[in-house]
Amino acid sequence: GFAVPASAQVPATTGPDVIEDLTGSGQPKSDDQGADRSEGPARSERTVVPEPASGGAAGRSGTTGSGTTAGEADEPAEAREEGVPPVEAKPGNERAGGTEKPAVVVGSWAGAYGAAQQEAVIEPIEQQTGIAIERRAHGSNAVDLDGTDAVELGQEQLLTACRDGRVLRLSDWPDAGEVSGDGGSGDFLVDVSEGCGLPSFAWSSLVIANPKAMRKLAGRGYREPGRIGDLIDVKRYPGKRALLRQPRRVLEMMLLADGVARGEVYKVLATREGEDRAFELLDEMKSSIVWVSGSRYAFAALDEERATMAMTFSGRAFRRLIASELRPIWDGHIMSYSAWAVPKSSPRRDAAVRFIRAAVEPETMAAQARLWPYGPMRRSAVQQARRHTLLGTELDVFLPTSELRFGQGIVFDAVFWSDHGSRLVRRFEDWLEGVPLGIRVPPPRKAPPAPLPPPPRPVSAG
Repeated sequence: GFAVPASAQVPATTGPDVIEDLTGSGQPKSDDQGADRSEGPARSERTVVPEPASGGAAGRSGTTGSGTTAGEADEPAEAREEGVPPVEAKPGNERAGGTEKPAVVVGSWAGAYGAAQQEAVIEPIEQQTGIAIERRAHGSNAVDLDGTDAVELGQEQLLTACRDGRVLRLSDWPDAGEVSGDGGSGDFLVDVSEGCGLPSFAWSSLVIANPKAMRKLAGRGYREPGRIGDLIDVKRYPGKRALLRQPRRVLEMMLLADGVARGEVYKVLATREGEDRAFELLDEMKSSIVWVSGSRYAFAALDEERATMAMTFSGRAFRRLIASELRPIWDGHIMSYSAWAVPKSSPRRDAAVRFIRAAVEPETMAAQARLWPYGPMRRSAVQQARRHTLLGTELDVFLPTSELRFGQGIVFDAVFWSDHGSRLVRRFEDWLEGVPLGIRVPPPRKAPPAPLPPPPRPVSAG
């Protein structure tokens, strides 16, 4: 089981509706505006207007993860899936009178994540380096690469833009040999030797349990869940499971819960046998699943005791776990991360790379994590992100990239979902509709009406 340490507790009067301004930006951070995302940037002259989601690149200048369905864009959960409020531009972030052109236009997410980035990254870099920065909030499903010099993208967005040749490969960045900033020491948690972006922050999909609701159903036989396998063990851990209505991460969790080794999940899921195995587990659990469109609704199912376990995201979980009796199951969590990239259309590549170098400095990343608990993608930054700046809460238990949590999960594989996503999304949607193995059988035709009986034969007289 998991218990929040005493040093991580906040006053009992602090609840999910009271914990508002965790980033110190001066505006509430309630994230109950929309469906589960990371969604809802402010509409202003400087804000990218979101484009409709698509299966591939969203037009010339936009990008979405390939195979991504509506509501599944690969962005930080609290910016897209949680629908947190947009970040308002702070005084001094725009050039005087709007006439002076910024040296760097930076694209990233809104919400609590964006507020933390503004305070811990944007403003200090402006002050320390003299780089003038204009920050733009992404749309919910698309990103305007042509309007930015440095852009923070989710894994699938970055992969699509990289394959389409719309962002620079790291080897083509100015001073490429120095760009990683770690001297080849492997300080980044994923390989940065190739590709098109430098990793910034990670968030996780994980399972949250409501012990109180489960105890009511289990009675004397109650045991507190603590392993990913408990998700599919409905007999021992009774109650419904609130799962996000999407195949990404749900299929991985099914295999992890069924005992597939963390390093083998995507190898197994790439086979027909592994794919069938994941869907068979969903079949077995079908009567115990409550499908929800976002983690806001997953938490509602827990609060209303319509479910005893729910799949959600680590950012929103932080808000709830520091002020409730809910318990996370970090075993088998699935990490997704964002990365900084330089669009080929940028006319200010040198300044963009200079900004990114400063943004991924361990001290800078740690400062952002101490305001909003996404996990820095550098080991040295995680080591400096010990306590929340405002709450004093210990962060090791909440950061997916901490030494305590990193080895308990897997990293989301964007290449796998780019290669297999379209098929798996179709099968998942067919499965929800009750279509076996994706084979649609046409309904039987209406039988033709029965012929009328022949008229009675006349009876002869005599």
